[in-house]
Amino acid sequence: INKELSIANQGDIESSAFYRCKNIETLFVSNLGHIGNSAFAGCTNLKTLIISNQGHVYSNAFSNCSNLKTATISNNGNIDSQAFYNCVGLEQVDISNQGYIGTQAFYECTSLTEITIPEGVTKIESSTFSGCYTLRNISLPSNLTSISSYAFNRCSFSSIEIPKNV
Repeated sequence: INKELSIANQGDIESSAFYRCKNIETLFVSNLGHIGNSAFAGCTNLKTLIISNQGHVYSNAFSNCSNLKTATISNNGNIDSQAFYNCVGLEQVDISNQGYIGTQAFYECTSLTEITIPEGVTKIESSTFSGCYTLRNISLPSNLTSISSYAFNRCSFSSIEIPKNV
């Protein structure tokens, strides 16, 4: 069984398309319109995710992927609310050229230790990183203007630098 899935130039991945697929360990997604609601939710063996040139990641697209360790997201439009909700194994997220990151997008990612929020993101939504107990290092963009309620609730920063425009 092939445990690597590569999807490119295919239009959209619709809601729940790969919901609870247990065989996917590595996922490469590029040049698609969007990844639908819960498209890969509950893929508990997914460990590595690489998304590039993606239009939109909808709500719960990768929620409850409990063994996901790393996510690299580049040239993406938006990450919707709860997109990575309860990905308890997620340790590192590398985001570049991002538009919007929604409410509770990384809620209860209890193993997340490090994340860089790219330039272009101007607001951290409510509870975006709430429950990320091990989040120690975060880099915020200089053009950030707003941090909503509970955005970093129950995080354990060793240090954080808030941009002057907030």
